[in-house]
Amino acid sequence: MSRLAFMMVLIALGCGDKESTPIDGGSPDSDQDTSTDTSDTTDTTKESAPCEVAVVETDPLDGNTNWYYRDTIQVVFSDPAADMASFTTTESRTGDSVDVIVTWDDTGFVASLSGPSGDWAGQTSYTVDVSVCDSNTLMSFETTEYGTSLNENPQSLVGNTYNFDMSAVTYLAPPMIGPVMSLYLSTPLLIGVIDADDTSITIVGAQGYTDEISGEVLQDPTIATWDFGTADFQDSPFFAASGQTVFEYLGYEIPIHDFSFEGTFSPDGTSIGGGVFVGLGDTTDMGPLLQVGSEPDATCNELATFGVECEPCPNDSADDTPLCLTVVGVFEEGELLDFSVDIIK
Repeated sequence: MSRLAFMMVLIALGCGDKESTPIDGGSPDSDQDTSTDTSDTTDTTKESAPCEVAVVETDPLDGNTNWYYRDTIQVVFSDPAADMASFTTTESRTGDSVDVIVTWDDTGFVASLSGPSGDWAGQTSYTVDVSVCDSNTLMSFETTEYGTSLNENPQSLVGNTYNFDMSAVTYLAPPMIGPVMSLYLSTPLLIGVIDADDTSITIVGAQGYTDEISGEVLQDPTIATWDFGTADFQDSPFFAASGQTVFEYLGYEIPIHDFSFEGTFSPDGTSIGGGVFVGLGDTTDMGPLLQVGSEPDATCNELATFGVECEPCPNDSADDTPLCLTVVGVFEEGELLDFSVDIIK
């Protein structure tokens, strides 16, 4: 029974006829006190608890001027707030209202906001007003140029090559071993545009190297290019392509199965932002690189001691030892190089 219900029962019992005494007409007992008690009574009504839910964190922080247009905004609350929080979003310069998409995590503590079509507009300033418990939190941010339409037609991208620094990748997976991955997947990743129009784009990948004398990033002519095929480009300047890759390091091969790569061209085509890659990294030949043994499962056995489990590689049978790891990496901005990728078979 709740405290409030228990108190109400006590009040009811105190007002009953357990030993009732007439107020008018006296009492059979001449000593019975028939006077009315006019003393003050205590108010036992419990007041509603004040609303104390508050915003404890936002991503981005207020004032951020470098937000990628495809990233969602996150607002973290001190308590579950899905049934009480509201959001008002406006374009900062015009004051025009913006309809945002709001989703909540299972706990109700975290709200995610994205633009009207799932993305924010490129190179635009926004203000988000978060209201909860009669309190307001303002958070302003500005998106980068990525997401703004290309200055020229897509054909202007043909022949361009972009350099992505594999040694500077931020690994979201596998857990805990991102710094190790950066040591052995450290050669430049080159992305070349072979063809493009309003609806599709054809991309290849190549492994590069840094010339020790000039410091220039060049294509490695001894390694075959990776065919990412023709990808949808209807969401230009955003693209997403996929293919098979095999990185080579110190004579060892590191295949990445089901490699997919996405990014957004800058309006002038001189860079690619928001670069993300996902794939299944094959650890079969990584043992000697990590100095954990030469057996095919040496790397996975070593990772298991840290709680990281390998998974089956594509086309493996149920009896095959799992030797692959899901790899998810976020690139820094890819810069335009001054040469076109050569197709190497």
